[in-house]
Amino acid sequence: MISTRQTAFVFLTGKTLPADLSGMERAVVDALGHGPCSLQELGERVGAGHWTMVPVRRLENEYVVASAGLTPTDIFHVTGEMSLWGREPSERLLAVFSRASGMRKDEFIDRFRSLVTEAIILEIIARGLGISAPVHRLLREPGASELLERMLSGGNADMKLTMKLETPLVGLGAPAGLFLETVASALGTDLVIPEHADVANAVGAVTSSVHVEKRGSIVPDSRGTFLLEGVEGDLRFGSFDEAETYLRVYLDREVKALAEAAGTMNRDVVMEVGDRVGTTADGAEVFLGRALVASVTGEPAIAEGAAVRRATNAARG
Repeated sequence: MISTRQTAFVFLTGKTLPADLSGMERAVVDALGHGPCSLQELGERVGAGHWTMVPVRRLENEYVVASAGLTPTDIFHVTGEMSLWGREPSERLLAVFSRASGMRKDEFIDRFRSLVTEAIILEIIARGLGISAPVHRLLREPGASELLERMLSGGNADMKLTMKLETPLVGLGAPAGLFLETVASALGTDLVIPEHADVANAVGAVTSSVHVEKRGSIVPDSRGTFLLEGVEGDLRFGSFDEAETYLRVYLDREVKALAEAAGTMNRDVVMEVGDRVGTTADGAEVFLGRALVASVTGEPAIAEGAAVRRATNAARG
């Protein structure tokens, strides 16, 4: 898997800052106040030790910061398949990303195109089967890329696999026709590129899914109490159960507010739980804390409203 995340440029959006920023998140905001930079450079600015330790996930989810990087359109400008602007900016960006990945430019382009195609196919499969988990999480699962590759190749001598999308695939956006033919072929369906598809990305922005998250954790402290992180104020509880109950209610309320602000009518909250456990010198396990992530994924309100109107009109006959 290509990993060029550290070369993505991170910048402030100008959105009002949350009241419960951690000390390191505040350091990130202060550092970006001096101008955009790569995630790797940002790690150096805030003294994180490594770029993977820079706490930008929540800041991105709440749109306090955003990132920009290499896109399929850039790749197609380098290869000469598109010419909406000059090639030089895209070529320079490709040089940065290919160098970060340790690959030659031609190797990087081939792998990049494969990854984009795989992500699109997996997104379509997930939506078609009603899977709500974001695609980037599915791709991080062990063996996900290998399984998808086997599915796309039709299986092996012991098991044959076929996929059939029962509706045509409609491509929107300037580069749609350049990589969706492979997607349509893999899914056994027809590809339709409407007239003026190259300026239809605004439709995709309106109809794509919305995903928001709110995180918090419970950490035992030296006082024998349990400290809540990711909430407003310095909250401590005498028992773990009380702390978790409070945090669950808090995250549920906050993520629903984020979902409403992000423009989706869905209020179904998924709560993920993960424990951090350490090991002492004699091999005994020590509980270090519990992390909770509340998330909501749903269609934008405008898309949901359109679906409701279509269903109502159909019922009226």
